[in-house]
Amino acid sequence: MNRAILLGALVLVAFTLVACLFKDKRTPRKMSEGVSGTRNVRSLPHTPQKKDTYVFQVERHHHSNMSVSRFQKEYMATQTPVVITGLTDGWPSRAWSVDTLAKTCRNSPVDLQKRGLAVVEALPEDARKELNQDLLYVQNISLREFEQQLRRGMNFGEFAHYMKSVRGKTGGKIRDGKSFANFLLPYNMHDQCIREDYPDVRDFRGFCPELLDEVNIARYFQPLGAVQHLTCHEPPRLWVAPAGSRAYPAHLHTVPANIMSVMIQGHKRWTFWRYDVAPWLEPDMAGSATEDGDEVFWADPQASPKEDHHTSAKRYEVTVGPGDMLYVPCELVHHVYNEDETMALAFALIDERSTTCAANLQQAGSPRFKGRTSEMLRQIASLDRLVRQGPRQEVKLLEYPPQLEEDLSWHAFQQRYCSGDLQKEADRMYRKLQE
Repeated sequence: MNRAILLGALVLVAFTLVACLFKDKRTPRKMSEGVSGTRNVRSLPHTPQKKDTYVFQVERHHHSNMSVSRFQKEYMATQTPVVITGLTDGWPSRAWSVDTLAKTCRNSPVDLQKRGLAVVEALPEDARKELNQDLLYVQNISLREFEQQLRRGMNFGEFAHYMKSVRGKTGGKIRDGKSFANFLLPYNMHDQCIREDYPDVRDFRGFCPELLDEVNIARYFQPLGAVQHLTCHEPPRLWVAPAGSRAYPAHLHTVPANIMSVMIQGHKRWTFWRYDVAPWLEPDMAGSATEDGDEVFWADPQASPKEDHHTSAKRYEVTVGPGDMLYVPCELVHHVYNEDETMALAFALIDERSTTCAANLQQAGSPRFKGRTSEMLRQIASLDRLVRQGPRQEVKLLEYPPQLEEDLSWHAFQQRYCSGDLQKEADRMYRKLQE
């Protein structure tokens, strides 16, 4: 009898051990329903779409199956990235390339990341020496040469020549550790505004305004509310980058804008994280970005070893190619890697939803949504109250125009959303914010 009981106990122990051995120890913890309990935030699926990982693929939908109302309710309201396909077929901008723009925009200035220069200049001497060694290792250029080139800048004709010189290369080696050398080279055309220079705003150089005649705005890009007019100060932006480059370390934008990115050439690999996993992403507590810059994280999906903490954080991933339109939610940390030579157009939407985004990130503990950004949002809210409480003709400007189910040219978009007395007040505020 005792032997039978002992045998049964041993069998139970054996089954328990086997169950423990085969249990997936990396089962992700349940992701919170977003940073605010009052919003309907779309959580990640409970079952990973890649076996035994924390990676979830961004959904892809043809535009014929994506109405404006569906996009706003299922993706923008829940801060969920999505790829929309087929919409840009026939857009004039799809014919752009480095070679064609080298003719049209040859003398236009190229921004080679002044933000990167500001970071480098702020480094202490010992860190500068270390970065010099890293730059020599990554792409055989000294820190002094790197800084001189950033200060000198390039026009697009020179940049196109530089792009040809690095074609066929991988963009240099990857330096182990948390070095900006992994992100500063090779040079790329970063976040360049397509417009005339804005004389009343410092450091706001335009790029090749002739291109605006060939820019379309997607039907999903419809600003709401009084503060929608701040969107008019966010012209289309162009990114051009060599293969193997990164846009910047993983980051969260300081300006809470929802973004539409349209791929014109090449392939970009995007990684997204919700802010509730930010502590796992190795946040840059030293504040390497400038005071008003983006919130930076050292998580690098392309280079970090698998044992890094951030590989256990739930994330979205997607690779977008020519013609794809990617929605980038304002509340998500993201990392961008250029698999080959790329060109992309981006549009930033700043409207009443931006204030909700900023409030949620501030509640979640983001250090970037304190101070100046909060002051900016207070001024935006003041403008909203001013107009809502103003004369009847001003209040009438707040009536939302009917939602469109068609795309607009850039000029038609400006005429629809960026005119009137309210725009003049937004212009005044925008200049004040830049002072």
